[in-house]
Amino acid sequence: MKKYLRAKIFEIDFARRVVVLNEEDAEDLGVRTGSRVRLQVDSRVVTAIVNTTKKLVKKGKIATFDDVTRKLKLRNGDKIQVEFIERPKSVHLIKKKLAGSVLESNELEDIVRDMVDGRLSEIE
Repeated sequence: MKKYLRAKIFEIDFARRVVVLNEEDAEDLGVRTGSRVRLQVDSRVVTAIVNTTKKLVKKGKIATFDDVTRKLKLRNGDKIQVEFIERPKSVHLIKKKLAGSVLESNELEDIVRDMVDGRLSEIE
């Protein structure tokens, strides 16, 4: 499901791409804290990790921080298309490596690509 939300910009620098959704909007999208969303403004696209709130962000808004704001070239009130996306394959590969398996070079490349593209959470 896709939903359009209005940007609420916070000038805070996070190490990872994080956004904050009102709990009602998150429920409408079928996401929860830790889920991933695809954000799009015109042809600019970013993947971000979701946090949710009841109070900080009103329904119909999405809080963005420096990295997401910069990548999407946002201003307060801009309309952002938000869509739930599945966990990347590299999460399974990280678990496989932690379990002691040896990864192929293409599997390592998948992990690095997802790290660089901001598709993994801090914990992952």
